[in-house]
Amino acid sequence: MAHIHIDGLQIEVVRKNIRTLRLTVYAPDGKVRVAAPLRMAASTIEEFVIARRVWILKHQAKFAARERPVALAYVSGEAHFFQGKAYQLQVLEAKGGHAWPFGMSSFWSYPYHKTLLRSSAKAC
Repeated sequence: MAHIHIDGLQIEVVRKNIRTLRLTVYAPDGKVRVAAPLRMAASTIEEFVIARRVWILKHQAKFAARERPVALAYVSGEAHFFQGKAYQLQVLEAKGGHAWPFGMSSFWSYPYHKTLLRSSAKAC
């Protein structure tokens, strides 16, 4: 993958067996990538990026303004989101085999270190 610099923007250029140019700005860091046909001239790609520079900067600013998610520590009382709802995490130590209670009010999971994670249905 080649990188080009145009007007202060670092662009990753990926050549593929496609027919049209594809411009993507990735969240959360605003990385810019152009997927281009295998035989397209570099000058055409540069013109395409220059023509869409305002659009690129707008989307990079939008991603930069977003709040970054906080790293989860998986401790009791921590809020975890599932399907758009916040759930308060309650960590319980478990011994023995695995269990999966099927109920609407709780979600259980066993990580590799055999600590039982329980998320109660109480919204935060």
